Amino acid sequence: MNFTRNFKQISKSDTAIAGGKGASLGEMTQAGLAVPPGFVVLSAAFEKFLEETDLNAEIDSILHSVNQKEMHTVENASEKIKDLILKAEIPKDIKDEIKKEFKNLKSKFVAVRSSATAEDSSSAAWAGQLDSFLNTTEETLLANVQKCWASLFTPRAIFYRFEKGLHNSKISVAVVIQKMIESEVSGIAFSVHPVTEDHNQLIIEAGYGLGEAIVSGQITPDSYVVEKEPRRIIDKNISIQERGIYRKLKDGGNEWQNIPPKKGQRQKLTDKQILELSELIIKIENHYGFPVDIEWAYESDKFYITQSRPITTLKAKDKQGEKNLIDKFIALSRNQETSPPIRNLSIFAQTLGWNTEGYYNKYYSDETPFSLFLTVNKNEQVLLMQLDKAKKLSREIFKEYWNNKKSFSIIIKAHEDNKKEIEAFYRKLTYDFVQSKSEEQLINFASISRDLFCESVAITLFARDFDKEICLQLLEEVGSNISLSRLNQLWDKGVIPICRSFETRRLFYLAELLKKNKSWDEISESCQFFEANYNKFLTLEESEKMLKNKFNSLIKNPRKELISIRKQEKNIILEYKKWFSALLGEEKMLFNFIQTIIRLRDERKDLLAKSSLIIFKIAQNFFKKADVSENLIYFYRVDELLNGTNYLQHNKIELKNRLNGYSVLVNYNGLIEEEYNSFNQTKNKLEKFYFRRQEKILGNKVIGQTGSPGKVQGVAKVIMNISKEKDKFIEGDILVTGMTRPEFVHLMKKSSAIITDEGGITSHAAIISRELKKPCIIGTKIATQVLHDGDLVEVDADKGVVRIMERAK
Repeated sequence: MNFTRNFKQISKSDTAIAGGKGASLGEMTQAGLAVPPGFVVLSAAFEKFLEETDLNAEIDSILHSVNQKEMHTVENASEKIKDLILKAEIPKDIKDEIKKEFKNLKSKFVAVRSSATAEDSSSAAWAGQLDSFLNTTEETLLANVQKCWASLFTPRAIFYRFEKGLHNSKISVAVVIQKMIESEVSGIAFSVHPVTEDHNQLIIEAGYGLGEAIVSGQITPDSYVVEKEPRRIIDKNISIQERGIYRKLKDGGNEWQNIPPKKGQRQKLTDKQILELSELIIKIENHYGFPVDIEWAYESDKFYITQSRPITTLKAKDKQGEKNLIDKFIALSRNQETSPPIRNLSIFAQTLGWNTEGYYNKYYSDETPFSLFLTVNKNEQVLLMQLDKAKKLSREIFKEYWNNKKSFSIIIKAHEDNKKEIEAFYRKLTYDFVQSKSEEQLINFASISRDLFCESVAITLFARDFDKEICLQLLEEVGSNISLSRLNQLWDKGVIPICRSFETRRLFYLAELLKKNKSWDEISESCQFFEANYNKFLTLEESEKMLKNKFNSLIKNPRKELISIRKQEKNIILEYKKWFSALLGEEKMLFNFIQTIIRLRDERKDLLAKSSLIIFKIAQNFFKKADVSENLIYFYRVDELLNGTNYLQHNKIELKNRLNGYSVLVNYNGLIEEEYNSFNQTKNKLEKFYFRRQEKILGNKVIGQTGSPGKVQGVAKVIMNISKEKDKFIEGDILVTGMTRPEFVHLMKKSSAIITDEGGITSHAAIISRELKKPCIIGTKIATQVLHDGDLVEVDADKGVVRIMERAK
């Protein structure tokens, strides 16, 4: 049985035995490309090693103990498995064959690289997951082969198996052993520009010494953009290089060496060399028939190719009639209800993992797929999301609750378990904790937190869009005797939370920290989640300022403030108990369900804030290491974060390009598609799609929720910026705004009615309107988009309907 195979005997069809890296090097060698000679220790060698040392059963047993949400189980499994592999003896016949092939290379130094047999498929890319050892000598050769085998079970690689659903699949590893090129200059190249995605452009990055310095993101390389037809250099960016990675002179291995200032300031490749390398890159692309990402080295006036893989980040070339992403989302949404355009969002928070198959279908029988579309630029963001699944889940869970409380309790227990995990994880991941961990560990932590975030969203999705209209329909379906008028009474009482609201919880949370005499740095970090939202995470300085402004009276006199709150809570609970005791059986059931809905909506705010903040702290760490502006985190997808700092270093130019116009379509299966585009055109198309469809559904109406009853007619005035627009508002106008705040009160007093996009029954608009005894409709989502200054409207707050009587001319 052969355990090794020379590159000359390997082709691209041999991935199963040589891994992705080995198959690629063999294919290029057979094509006559300049690849340093080498051989592959085939996956069969690793499999025989496991078999003869009886490690298979032990490894399977250890992997079955892994819970990817619990970091310590992954780390423990990794430590045990690697220890088993590194301490076991390599069978003699495998050792002898590796040594023999090494001698045939006639090279003192070789590169030893892992090559996973599942590498670089369309759904999984193992590149960067496993280990490599450069400038290896005969003395360390077998030990490094064994380390490559063990690297199939690093914490990061184990996580990757579970992340990609490969933990039940057979994954093996081959090892590439290749003559080491003593690079004078080296780097990477893309046969298609990865940012502009222009197929007539290629880009080369170059630096002195070994390419590891560029791949690891520890130096900034030169970059050269070359146009393919006509062949010419169209852009050069020369970076100053102060140090590089070179071979140690005596016993192998690598070390950093300083580069003389005069040399470091030069262009690393001459124009002639750039064009020569471009020819080689185009030749490789033409051979494979698809865009490639290559690693290259230059020694003694010759270029060598040390790796080639497909570029997997490009979208497909435009074809005649092919839809862009906004058109694709519109086509997907034709038969689904969608949310109104939502703003104040970020790519970072909204691409955490909207995966119907991976998360939602674990808890619910309804398998309706749903997607979201987000378009952004530097100053603005718009998101549209399909809603059918959320509303179907509301129906499904209500019926389960009504007919079988045990089934409903499973969902609630899942929420409570997830909540405990997020709370524990949030307490653990402080700034100092993040700074003390390796990149591999931080990627694992980000992956765990992403899963916890997604689980929380998935479990509580049924609560998000449950409303009175759905409730009424469901009561009829289950044959309830509760009338519409009684539902209105139960609903109005039920949506006022009996439990502590997230605002009150935060008061007690802060009070507890003050009581323990924590420093303001500790308090600010612990309370960072208070103001975390989908588009902004406060710095510690901003958090401290916010706390001192917002909770000033609590900070001055915690005891007095908390006594007052407890007194209010006691009165509410007493009133609730008295009212609840008078309810009939079905009424009690309904009231409890509405209260559960309100509690879950409320609790998930903190859970999502905490889990996304954990990921943000990890992103901050990576951005600092990669020397990239922290402001760009909001244009960075979480799936990209899991690729580490190398990916960030190589793609920081692309991140900056997103400021001009960038869209993401997150499909129901978690697949993310991206596109650079004109933001204004995409936004207009998105909004036009939504509002045209709303007009077809609602005609001349806007629907919301009753904040304060009453019915009036008047002229609408849309006020979004009160300081600039207040003068256009006159006595008797109808106030239309996103949401009201204390500074709106003087306009509310002048108005005949109030209409808002946002808010619930306990919102500022609803409370003040009831005090002023003025009709108020809240939570319309779209009033500020549909209604215009001067429109004559009728506000029927009893029914929660705004009718457009006459459009302004």
